[in-house]
Amino acid sequence: GHVASQLFPGVSLLDLLRFGLVSGPKSFQFWGFWALALITPLFLTSNDFATRPLKRNWFRLHKLIHPLYIFALIHYGLRGGYFKLILVVFVLFVLYLSRFLVARGVQVLRFLACDIIRVNQGGRDRLFH
Repeated sequence: GHVASQLFPGVSLLDLLRFGLVSGPKSFQFWGFWALALITPLFLTSNDFATRPLKRNWFRLHKLIHPLYIFALIHYGLRGGYFKLILVVFVLFVLYLSRFLVARGVQVLRFLACDIIRVNQGGRDRLFH
């Protein structure tokens, strides 16, 4: 309650919680509140002192970064309207799809990298695969 009173003077922690829950999933405030709720333990444990007592649980706790990304991007997308939200969800989908494919050994951007590399032969640039 003390931190909330410093960040939001005159507003109780219960009021902040109520605001985050009552606004509903169609509002950007809802997603921003939950992103803030997820980033708080990550912020508090992102130091050498916290890693020692938490040990393996530190890594488990910091996997909260993935829902945090999703909540923060939905928050950002809803602030700009539904078109921006669709764009943000598409970017998020591409990022997680590429992460999924790389984890399974698929070389995601190799076809693109081969087209970009140029070799200078005889004064002419030529693409190769």
